[in-house]
Amino acid sequence: MRKSVEALLKSDLSAYKISKEANVPYMTVNDLRNGKSSIDNAKFGTIEKLYNYAKSINKKSPSS
Repeated sequence: MRKSVEALLKSDLSAYKISKEANVPYMTVNDLRNGKSSIDNAKFGTIEKLYNYAKSINKKSPSS
């Protein structure tokens, strides 16, 4: 779960797009991305939403 969320936050997707698609506040995504907040201190529900969004992106992208 952690690796998927970290990969999502490091991706080229904008914080705005991640926020809207995962239904997580923009500032939360931005703070996680910029190191102001850590995944360890985030609410489980937030991480779960980001993880589910990351999984949905991976299902849509073609396999290598």
